[in-house]
Amino acid sequence: MTTTKPLNIGMIGYGFMGRAHSNGYRRVNNFFNLAYHPVLKAVCARDEAKAKVFAEQWGYESIETDWKKLLQRKDIDAVDICTPTNLHKEIAIAAAQAGKMILCEKPLAMNSAEGEEMCQAVEKAGVANIVWYNYRRVPAVTFAKQIIDRDFPPSDWNLYVFQFSDGDNWGEDNKECIKLLQEELLTVCNLFCYGQVESPYGSG
Repeated sequence: MTTTKPLNIGMIGYGFMGRAHSNGYRRVNNFFNLAYHPVLKAVCARDEAKAKVFAEQWGYESIETDWKKLLQRKDIDAVDICTPTNLHKEIAIAAAQAGKMILCEKPLAMNSAEGEEMCQAVEKAGVANIVWYNYRRVPAVTFAKQIIDRDFPPSDWNLYVFQFSDGDNWGEDNKECIKLLQEELLTVCNLFCYGQVESPYGSG
């Protein structure tokens, strides 16, 4: 049996993507032969009671209610940011400054200026990092991109994208929800056109 090295995960956020990532961490070594195995070291959320329930369900060793304290822990190698998009920038920059590997949920930021600032912080710190564009290499998506490149030369497109959600993690502020929805749909558009979206519009 191949010996693997531990990679201690500190996850911030425990909504749908928190569950999806936790499941992935628990199963990844069943599917791939890797040099590392994820260790669910800590989950961080504002609600202590709910965080404890989540930690028990998924096997996290500990909880935090302040993400800044999570970043200070020496037993955390990688920080998985599963919060709403409007919180990504502050956490990611602080994680980079703390020398942590960064795994950030998509979309990366609320706008390109935020994204540039995050990238600069990561490059300055020299930490490993990734944005969870996990669908980009799905065969169906890759094939769709090939068809688009072949049959639809670059031009101004009107791309209509619909997303159905149970509202998990979107909050109760309608204006903020629409803003987050727009950013979420941009990632879907980016899968197929790999270009700049000029005027996103969301409603719900």
